[in-house]
Amino acid sequence: MNLPDIGVPYAVRRSARAKHLQAAVRKGQVEVVVPGWAQARHVRRFVDHARGWIIAKSRQLEEHTGTVLPQRCESGSVVRLDGETVDLRVEAGFWPEPSIEHTGNLLLRVPLVAGRSPEKDARRLLRAWLVERVERAARHAIARFAPRLGVAPAGLEIKDQQTLWGSCGRHGKIHLNWRLVGAPPPVFDYIVVHELCHLVERNHGPKFWQLVAELMPGYAAHKSWLREHGSLLG
Repeated sequence: MNLPDIGVPYAVRRSARAKHLQAAVRKGQVEVVVPGWAQARHVRRFVDHARGWIIAKSRQLEEHTGTVLPQRCESGSVVRLDGETVDLRVEAGFWPEPSIEHTGNLLLRVPLVAGRSPEKDARRLLRAWLVERVERAARHAIARFAPRLGVAPAGLEIKDQQTLWGSCGRHGKIHLNWRLVGAPPPVFDYIVVHELCHLVERNHGPKFWQLVAELMPGYAAHKSWLREHGSLLG
């Protein structure tokens, strides 16, 4: 398929499930998803039309180096937390136990253990701390919003979801993506509200969105933030 050069590398993937052409920009890659019915001319037209957005989005991601969990947890790395980037400092030494201090930046103290990598231990410590932070924030948000809906979730689970920010099981259990720890608090609350509303309306029909709007009148801005910046969360 002869496609135009838009100035950044991209891949084309055909999908039988896709209903329309769409572009996904993530750190280090651009993917154009093409439904089965689309012909080469449709793809060329779409890529030409989306050229400006794709380039701008790619550059924006290049400028934001922070991720929720950096590939290497070492001093000088940057962590995305609550919609902001914070500097990470790691100190490996003869500490009695691992610890994390969050006072603007993040300080990880990792005990030296023979035969183990301090950097890998720091990464495990940071991930566990982030997951715990997400769970605390989620329980706080549920306590705020669930009574207003007159519902109570059957449980809460923090998961490592690849394509979903949240979901609501058929038995009423709410699942949240731990990477939401990097989102601004109002965006995080929107996801919690979204899943709580599924305890009342299981679909995404007009009644569902009316419920979301009643609890969070400005939800559209938070939904848009995730669509535009969700890839920053990793």
